[in-house]
Formats: sequence, C-alpha cells, structure tokens
Amino acid sequence: MLLAPMIAVVDSCLLLPKQPEPSGDARLDLLASSCTGQNGSAAALVESTLEGLQPKNGQKHPVPVGYTLPAPLLQLFLRQPDGNWALDTERIERIVRTVRDSTYPVILYLFATHFSTDAPIEVELATDSRNLAQTRDGPMSQSLYYDSAINNWSLASTQNALTDRRTQAATALLKALCRLPAEDLAKIKGLTLLGEVHHLFPDFEAGMGFDMPYRVTDYSAKSVADFREYLTKEFRQIEQFNRVVGTTYTSFDEVDAPSRDIRTEPLRRYTEHIDSFAHGSFPVSGWAFVRTTKHITPAWVHIYINGEFAGRTPVDKGRQDVLLAKPEFGSANTGWRWNLDYRRLPAGLHRVNVFLESAPGQLIALGMREFAVMDKQQNPPVLQPQKPLPAHLSVGDSVQAYIDQPKNQASYYYNPLVPLWHTFRGRQVAEYLKFFDNVVNQSCMSSKPHFTHQILPFANPSWDENKFAIDASLNKAHTGNIRLGVSLYGDASYGQSFNKWYAASGHRSYGVTEFHPLKAMNAIELNEVFDMHAENGAAFLSFFVEPHWKGEVVNRGHNLFSFDPANQKFGSDELYRAAQQLLGTGVKTPASPRTQ
Repeated sequence: MLLAPMIAVVDSCLLLPKQPEPSGDARLDLLASSCTGQNGSAAALVESTLEGLQPKNGQKHPVPVGYTLPAPLLQLFLRQPDGNWALDTERIERIVRTVRDSTYPVILYLFATHFSTDAPIEVELATDSRNLAQTRDGPMSQSLYYDSAINNWSLASTQNALTDRRTQAATALLKALCRLPAEDLAKIKGLTLLGEVHHLFPDFEAGMGFDMPYRVTDYSAKSVADFREYLTKEFRQIEQFNRVVGTTYTSFDEVDAPSRDIRTEPLRRYTEHIDSFAHGSFPVSGWAFVRTTKHITPAWVHIYINGEFAGRTPVDKGRQDVLLAKPEFGSANTGWRWNLDYRRLPAGLHRVNVFLESAPGQLIALGMREFAVMDKQQNPPVLQPQKPLPAHLSVGDSVQAYIDQPKNQASYYYNPLVPLWHTFRGRQVAEYLKFFDNVVNQSCMSSKPHFTHQILPFANPSWDENKFAIDASLNKAHTGNIRLGVSLYGDASYGQSFNKWYAASGHRSYGVTEFHPLKAMNAIELNEVFDMHAENGAAFLSFFVEPHWKGEVVNRGHNLFSFDPANQKFGSDELYRAAQQLLGTGVKTPASPRTQ
C-alpha cells in the first residue's frame, strides 16, 4: 500500500502568477522561484513536505511513501482578450514538471467536483442553468460547506459546457503528461476521477439528515425525460409498470418524477409523493453512552416492534455532534442505527421499543416511539396488537442516550415509484463517472488504475444516504473497470463498518482517497489502521497535509482536516506526529489489540 498524502500545492505553488511579486520574505521568495519560471513546478515543495513528514535517520521506512497531486481542471483556463477561454499551458506544464522532477510515486487526482476552486471560469459556467443541478424548485445557486464554496454542478447530462470544459482540461493535461519519458510516467501509480460525485441538495452542510423539507436533484427537463426512458426500458409495457407500481397510467410520457409531500401538498396522483422515507424504510437511530471504567466491546441496541424482537445493532457509529455537545464522553463512537423496512407492516399505528444491552442479557429501556404506516387514503391509523416486552431495567445514572429516529407519532407513506427514482438517480452518478473514465482511456493513462473518489453516506448514522444516490457508483456492476476509491472519516476509517461493507461488496482492492479518524491516535494505533487497510487490499491511502517549506508550514487557508502539527481539530496535530514517528523510525511498532 502506498501512503500518498494529499499535499496542498495548488494555491501555494501551481496557481502562482508567472512573475510573483517579492514578498520580502527570502524563504517564501525562494518557494515562489521554485514554483514559477521556465522549470517551475511543485516538486521541490512536495519533497520538502515529505522530508518533514519522514525525517531521514538512515533507517528503512516501513511502507512506501508518495503523494497525491491534485490537478484542478477548471483552473487550467485563461480568459483571452476577446472574452473566450484558452488552456493555461503554463499551469499544465507545472503539473507535468511536478511529476517529472519529484522522485516520489504519485496518485494523480483529476479534481473537478462541486467544491469550488475559485476558478474564474466557474463564474461563467454557473450562469448557465444547464450546468446546474436542479431541485423541483429549479437550478441551485452556490452554497457553502464549512468555509468552502460549493458549485451545485449537474451530473444529469454530459451534454453541457461544464462537462466540455472538464473534458478539455483533462485531455490537455493527460496529453502533456503522456509526453514524459517512460521512467517518469511509471511514477504515476493511479488516477482518481473528479472527486466526490453524487447528487446534491440545498444547505449541503446542514441538510444531510432527515428533518428538513425534502429537496433532491435532478429535476431538469432532460433528467425527467431520461427517467421516463429508464422506466420504458425496465418495464417495456405501461401495463406491466402499472401492475408493479399500482397506477393507471396510459403512457410512460405521463409519469412524472415524485416531488411532493402528501402531508403538506395536494397530489394529482399518489405516486407524486416523496420524502426521506417514501422508498420504504426508515432508520431507528440515536446515540448511547455507558459510563464504564474498563474497556468493553461495544454495547448493543435491541429493537422491538409491537413487542416482538426485530433486530439489534452495535453502538459503534461516529457521532461528532454528540462528542461536541458531550466532550466528557471522550469518544464520538456513540451512534447506532437500524433500518426498518415498514413495507412489511400493515397500515396502522405501531410501537418501536429500544433497549440497550450494556452487559450480556441485561436490557435497559431507552424509550418508545409510536409511528403510523399510512395507506393511500390516509385513513386514521389504529393501534396494532402489542405483545409483552422483555424483562428490562430503567435507565440509571450510568447511561445517557437519545433516540433520534423515528420521531414520535411520525407517519410513513410508501410510494413504489420512489425506489425506481432513486435507482435512476444512482445510475446517473455512475454513468457520469464512466463518461469521464472514457476520457482518460483515450490517453496513455488507459492502462493505469483509475479510481473513484466517493464518500460513504451510509457510514454516518445521521445522514439520509438516498439524497446522495451514490450506491451504484460503489457497485462494480455499474462502474465497469473503474476501481473503488473511498473517503473514510471517523470510525469508517478504523472501525468495522467499512470492513463489513467492503467484505460483501465484491471489490478486491480499493484506494483510500481521503483518510481522517477524527480523533487522535499514537503511532502504534495508526500503524495498526494502516496495516488493516493494506491487508484488506488498499492500493494507496491519502490524507491531507499542509505544505512545508524549509522546515516551516506555508501560510495559507489551512484545510480543517489536514494532518498538521498546528492543527488541533480532530486530533490532527497528534495524527501528524504519529505519522511522522511511524515513517521516521522505520521500525514496526509492537502488536496491540486492533483499534475498535
């Protein structure tokens, strides 16, 4: 497994003007000189940063070290005097020379996702609605995620200016790289495609959960037309579609994508209804903390529906919001979630009881919620028969817990058209990635491993993963020869949630495109996590690192998730020192129980 830190060389080096103004700081002026000019590149900055991360002491490093080189595609354009755009050959060549002049192996990150790079061409592209993702209310304007601007780009079509510019920049960069000698091309160990590619929704930072008005993408005219075409191919005859969905359409042309909430809006047809749960399931989820003085395996939550045992789930999911509110817990891994398929329940009022098993055979009641499974006619729900609950204790001082979902007296309406809509949206994501993969395949990079760069929404128990529509892009059946690349944060990076999913996914290798445990680790713990991913088949592992020049960090707007000695967020300073110790000593750390 290649350790390939993603070094922030873009704004600190690759995007510098051809003739930067003197700063008055000899150290920074020397950096600018190395980045610009006839032979300018980020190679020296890459070398300086990696030398600081792995101090030379004459011993062999335990793992191969390289770097991830972000290539911001939309930053590779210059506006011409006539108002048109031309490729910025200077910036392209700086990227090429970085690969040429650095001695380290590299993962090339063809970056052009919804996260803005402040490229001037982005402003123009954002004025064309064909480039923008659309909710039922129309095209989405720019928004924020923490301090980063987000351009809500569309992926419902490849026939727009956005895709043309991404393709143009990638083609030019790859063509320039392919002119390198074979020994330099051999340094490129893989490419990651675009970055996080998924459907979008309003208020991206706070809108990932279940409690806001339901607005997803994409409702553009082309997307809705493509949805009808998808249904036609799936069912062939409208009569078959009507039998499955329970409708009376006379033509697929009559079918609209579901976009209204039956609780607050009038429907012309029941199949117009959509919300976070209309596909047929909802999460029973929350958090729990058990005060203990010794290490124990995760507690379990037991779910009972109408008095009958339905399932159980471990308390091991990351909940940064809980840790922020309750820092005394000392861990974010207090979350739990179990998905309930309510399609199997009769219409009526039901009860879900939640118990915590903190010790074998000992159940503690955390609470009860009533919820209604509604029929199409919205008849008043009648309470279903209840069976006696198991023996249990009341919550004591040693347990703190909360049930987030379901809300008490929540109502659920299943619409058979919604799962089809989500499946279609997921295929849009996969098809866009395959289109861009084909762009790379037209170059000498076709034989290099190509990876996605996807998040795992289901790893966060508070997120509505259907908003992202990302499942198909994680599935080998829908992505062809593109290899799995995933960004792992929190317990997904070191716990068992990703391992369990990966073991059943059918994938045999992957790349970790972004990595952050969201907690401090020492060198022993970090080494165990690295070993775990290497044993699983990870080809590379990347984490953000701030650029260091001549022993000092380069002053810039630092990434919140960078491993850096000056970044105390999420234990990032300790993680940097742990990586530095691990790479600097070159000595395998002693065995210890695997981090849970």
